Amino acid sequence: MPGATHQPVKVFISYSHKDERFRQQLQEHLHTLRRRNLVEDWHDRRIAPGQEWEDAINENLETSEIVLLLVSSSFIASPYCYEKEMKRALEKHESGEARVIPVILRPVDWSDAPFAHLQALPTNGRPVAKWSDRDDAWLEIARGIQQAAEELEKKRLEELYAQARELYRDRKWQAVVDVFEQIRAEEPDFPDLDGLFESARQALEKARRATDLYDRGLRHMDAEEWTQALRCFEEVQRLEPGHRDTEGLLARVQRELAGRTPMRKSHPTVPWEYADFDL
Repeated sequence: MPGATHQPVKVFISYSHKDERFRQQLQEHLHTLRRRNLVEDWHDRRIAPGQEWEDAINENLETSEIVLLLVSSSFIASPYCYEKEMKRALEKHESGEARVIPVILRPVDWSDAPFAHLQALPTNGRPVAKWSDRDDAWLEIARGIQQAAEELEKKRLEELYAQARELYRDRKWQAVVDVFEQIRAEEPDFPDLDGLFESARQALEKARRATDLYDRGLRHMDAEEWTQALRCFEEVQRLEPGHRDTEGLLARVQRELAGRTPMRKSHPTVPWEYADFDL
């Protein structure tokens, strides 16, 4: 897959505009993760002038892998945050499409909220506003987000490897190589325990060689160069048995040679060994 690059984990930030300052502080503490290209965060202040704001929100929420709910009394009182963004985020969480992380900003009773069963940040759901040093709170939150992003990235790579296994079983060699280029772009040291990549690469090279020889054999047939055609198709059969209609072409070439070769005293047959000469 030419040009494959590392894909950051997409983070959607759901918050009330009354908590704008908290959202800005959070983003400052996510800079390290962004520089590592581990996460790519989005919030509604990124909506461009003239853009349909609800479409932009829905699009980014749907493609997110982590959804941060910045919880406060203002968040819970917001119909859009609570009834639309949070509801869809929890649906994605339940289906395994995303991970929802509540981040408790200010004191509020969220014990009966639909997200109350989820592990919140900071530890024990202690509101950021209650910390004597808020940087300590944000540091803990950033580390929690980092852990979640790394777990999701690992899961994504494992799913890609499982996809490569399926493609390998279907003998789709180029697709296997493409998937591995994507995996290596994400994690250069990802272990290939089954040796799929090297095996697929060799099979792909063999298939390409067989195709090249098959095309040469056709050209030799067109030129009625039957001996050269025979060598090409025999080598194709050795490299990739059943390649296209090689078997039928080989039988035709053998008939042509049999009809053109005069009877002669037999000699011991020396097995022909393929060499990379110009056929």
